[in-house]
Amino acid sequence: NIADQLATEYFDPASADLADYRKQGLTSALIARSDGVFGGQAVLMNLMGTDVPSMTVKAPVVQTMGYQGQNGYPGTLMAVVAYQRQTLIDAAYHELLQTRYGQAPRSMARPSADLNLEALIPVAKGEGTVMGIVHIENDFKRLRSLTAEHGLNYWIAGAEEAFRVPDLIEAAGVPVLVSLDFPSVNRVTGYQFDRAYKNLTEEEKEALDTRDEEAVQSNAGVVFRTGVPMAVATGGMSSPGDFLENLRLSVEAGLPAEEALKALTINPATIFGVADVLGTLEPGKIANLTVTSGDIFTDEEAWVAHVFVDGRKETFDAPKPPAAGGGSGGAAGSWTVSVSMGGESAEGDFAITQEGEAVTAELDIEGMTMEFEGTFTEVKRDLKGSIPDMGAVTLTATVEGDEMKGSIGLGPMGSADFTGKRNPGDAAGERRFER
Repeated sequence: NIADQLATEYFDPASADLADYRKQGLTSALIARSDGVFGGQAVLMNLMGTDVPSMTVKAPVVQTMGYQGQNGYPGTLMAVVAYQRQTLIDAAYHELLQTRYGQAPRSMARPSADLNLEALIPVAKGEGTVMGIVHIENDFKRLRSLTAEHGLNYWIAGAEEAFRVPDLIEAAGVPVLVSLDFPSVNRVTGYQFDRAYKNLTEEEKEALDTRDEEAVQSNAGVVFRTGVPMAVATGGMSSPGDFLENLRLSVEAGLPAEEALKALTINPATIFGVADVLGTLEPGKIANLTVTSGDIFTDEEAWVAHVFVDGRKETFDAPKPPAAGGGSGGAAGSWTVSVSMGGESAEGDFAITQEGEAVTAELDIEGMTMEFEGTFTEVKRDLKGSIPDMGAVTLTATVEGDEMKGSIGLGPMGSADFTGKRNPGDAAGERRFER
């Protein structure tokens, strides 16, 4: 429970990563931690500036809550759910003690100060709002149960499997911040049930994969059709460069382009309570503006040419075309990588080859070898692999020149972040591949 902490404590105004988001046309964003049970207070920040105070649009905006187990207690999902309930009860009781002490300070021991519980008192009383970060179908149901039990005001964030529970979302009627971090089909709820022990043909498996991929891409459109207030977000993306591509795929899958524009502008401004200063172009509002070359909602060749943040202009060059196929493709070569998970890190070697659209790779780290294979085309990039005796894994990465960063999806074990540098002498270029 770090409910008292503002996300500004973890926001680096000098981070080079902010430029990656601006290249996607994003000029401000809700900044929130997603790794805590009660992860602190989210803040709304402009994405260009010199320091935290001048970049802050609103702080705090909302409390955050998630379902990720911790290194200590609560380490399991069951423990997380129990901890959420007990913490809300404790916050309400803490407020009761404070009230009684204030009324008759000589009649009882002074309550111990607890800033984290005090920060949750408005939420526990139903006066503040909590943003529940959910990813899978059952997370929605857990959040619904908790909020009903304690009478909480809440938003939903993440919501990557909203397409599985549209009736629940419509009935809740609360704002939804839909992440465009598309999960790989083998991580979608029901994947194993639909395929295990059924002796499916390759064609049948491919049909199921196509069905699930289309469902994932339709997610934002499904939320729109429920009629709840919605915005789109980057939450969970290891590669911000996926955002506009996934936004286009969402439009192709049923999200109207005009609603996609609202979900990037006036909708989030309204949800966050800043529609008087952001969300539309009007005299007196903050001078945030995105200028594109082409229609970014429908045209794969469109790109963000300029952004203005608080009146400051930044210009971007047109994207470079993909490198020609061949053994020295943009990602091809020998890399030294660092993989981190749960506070631990390890070094390894990553060898990538590419022939035309075919990509193969091998990651060796601490005596373990992971082999990957996939394709690279203009509209689809797949890279999947396996670990001996452990099963399927997915890899998402961005390659720019001789640097790489991304994550490895380990199924139920979670994910590991990694960074890499191409070894001297290997092919340079720019190529991206994703799960």
